[in-house]
Amino acid sequence: MHTKNPSECDLDLVSAAVDDELAEEEKVWLNGHLEICPSCRKEYQEMRRTSNLVTSFRHVPPPKTLLRDIRGTLVREDLTKGSRDPGKRLTLGGLFASPPRMAFAAGVCATLLILGIVRLQTPPVLAPITGFGIAAEAKEEIAALDLVLVYDMRTLSPDPVKLGEVNRGFLMESKVGDGMIRVSMAAAQGVPMSGLAPILEIPVRTQSEGETPTLSIREARAYRVDGSEVEVDLRTIPMPLSGIGGKDTAA
Repeated sequence: MHTKNPSECDLDLVSAAVDDELAEEEKVWLNGHLEICPSCRKEYQEMRRTSNLVTSFRHVPPPKTLLRDIRGTLVREDLTKGSRDPGKRLTLGGLFASPPRMAFAAGVCATLLILGIVRLQTPPVLAPITGFGIAAEAKEEIAALDLVLVYDMRTLSPDPVKLGEVNRGFLMESKVGDGMIRVSMAAAQGVPMSGLAPILEIPVRTQSEGETPTLSIREARAYRVDGSEVEVDLRTIPMPLSGIGGKDTAA
């Protein structure tokens, strides 16, 4: 049981009450004390009001690293002196237990709120479109081709895949997402693949102008008119901005 004198002030208990960390016997003692002590009652009301104000900004939560820095600073400066467990009982209520702490915390919250609003209103900047061509070379004519390409989502964002100028006889279907580009293309008859010009054009947007986008071929399968598989060599060709202008042809 709590044995303190009901008339004795204990701001540590008042602070803990704001954070709902009191045991039942402590709550009973504090309720009785607040009834007879206007100073502690006013302190409790101010702490509770400030705590509610801070928690109302939950859409801009403070980073855990910032909270650790605040706690570490207060412990180093011995601002937790007098706590029942110095350095351990630094709770939200304790953070506002004095006007200097209250002013400091209010400034931190205001800064976080402003940074959050600025971040929400500032969209990511994408660099101008560049892209890749996919060149294919085979000893035999190809009537169908299935490709799986991979890219780093952190550095580039692909636009819709386009057929190259040399492959107007193909129908093409593509799917882009989750770091992969899947392409299936087919023609009514076999088409020679010389490797001299791209069969596909893939425009991309880099996440910043200093980034060098990369695209690699994970899987490729080519087929003859009769459906049998044929060997094919594929390579990616970086293309300048002016070299991208193929035509979308979706199956």
